[in-house]
Amino acid sequence: EPDVVINCAGFTGRPNIDQCEIERAETLRANLILPAMLSHECQGRALVHISSGCIYSGDNNGRGWSERDRPLPLSFYSHTKALAEEVVNGYILRIRMPFVDAMNPRDFIYKILNYPKLINHPNSLTYLPDLVDATKALLEAKAPYGIYNVVNEGAVWHREICEIFNGFGIAWNPEFIDDFEFEGLVRAPRSNCVLNTDKISKYFKLESGRKRVAWAAHNYLKRAA
Repeated sequence: EPDVVINCAGFTGRPNIDQCEIERAETLRANLILPAMLSHECQGRALVHISSGCIYSGDNNGRGWSERDRPLPLSFYSHTKALAEEVVNGYILRIRMPFVDAMNPRDFIYKILNYPKLINHPNSLTYLPDLVDATKALLEAKAPYGIYNVVNEGAVWHREICEIFNGFGIAWNPEFIDDFEFEGLVRAPRSNCVLNTDKISKYFKLESGRKRVAWAAHNYLKRAA
C-alpha cells in the first residue's frame, strides 16, 4: 500500500530507439499500455510517471517548449510517450538526455563519448540526482498533478560537452557531421529540443546544464585517476 508509485519503466529499444520502429507492439505495451494500467491502479495515491521531452524538436523560437505546447512527435517512440501523457493522472515529469557522473552504458554522456560521429544541436539535459530532488520537492509541496519539464537550466550543444570534457584533460574529438549525413545513418528521426523550465522552478530550481556536465567531467577524471 504505497503512498507514492514512481514509474521509470519504458521501452527505448536496444541499441537505440531505431528498434522501436521495428518492435512496435513492445513499444506500445511498455510506453502506453503500462502507464495507463498504473494510472488506473494508483487511484487514491500519487503516481509519478517519467515521460520525455523528445515529443518536441527545436527551441520554440527561443522560448523553449512549455508544458502547454502541443506535442509534435517525430518517431514511433515519441508518439507513444506523447500518448501516455494523455492517459496518466498524476505527476508527469518530462526529462531529456538523462545523465549522471558514472560510466553507465545507458547514460547519455557515456553513450556519446563512444560515438565517432556527432551532430551539433542545442538540447536540454537532465542530471538524474536533480530529477530525484525535484520529484521530492513536488511531492512535499503537494503540487498540482500535471506535466512538469524537469530539465537543467539552459541549452547545451553537443560540441560544448566535448569542449567541457577536453577542458578537464579528457581527450574527446569526434567528427561533427551535418543533419543530412546523420539522417542516412538512423532509422527513426531524432529529437533535439529545448524545454522551458518556468513551471518546475516554482517548486525546485535546477542547476545549469553546463555546470552539471562539468561536474560529470570532473568525476570522470577522478575515476580515471
